[in-house]
Amino acid sequence: MRRRRHGLPTVDEVFKTWTEQDVQQKPFCSIGEPNKLRVLVPVHSADFEMIRSDLARKKARGESLDVTIRVQGFDANTWRGKITHLPEAIDKKVPISLTTKGGGPLAVKPGANDPNQLEPQTPVYLVGIDIEDPGRAIRPGTIGQVKIHCEYRTCAWWVWRTISQTFDLSLM
Repeated sequence: MRRRRHGLPTVDEVFKTWTEQDVQQKPFCSIGEPNKLRVLVPVHSADFEMIRSDLARKKARGESLDVTIRVQGFDANTWRGKITHLPEAIDKKVPISLTTKGGGPLAVKPGANDPNQLEPQTPVYLVGIDIEDPGRAIRPGTIGQVKIHCEYRTCAWWVWRTISQTFDLSLM
């Protein structure tokens, strides 16, 4: 049997009858609201801590952390977003579209428990960002770039961060 690609049925599955077990194992379809779209952004640990601390500071002042979203194929158009989901723990499972196999940025390896499940090679958090006004142009499954506007840091801070990440000074 051939592999499924992006949720589409294979040639072998056309005109296949559904059994009770098939209905319970996988959904027939999924329904979503096209005016409420969420972007999942893979963020590494050091960047996640910076985002979480900046978001807490901004919320204390009654402000929000600005997010700019750019979707491939829409030239200079950008959309605004808002961080709505900060995960509590590192995500072990990532969507296939975020992996290098699906055209995304994350390198993956087979899962420890299930070899069919892909796990990221480096620990990542999947931060959820809701697009404020997606319009009709953006559709689920499209690829884009996200910029989270964190607070400004000094040059010395960035140098120390780069050195400590390069030589892993947190172990000392």
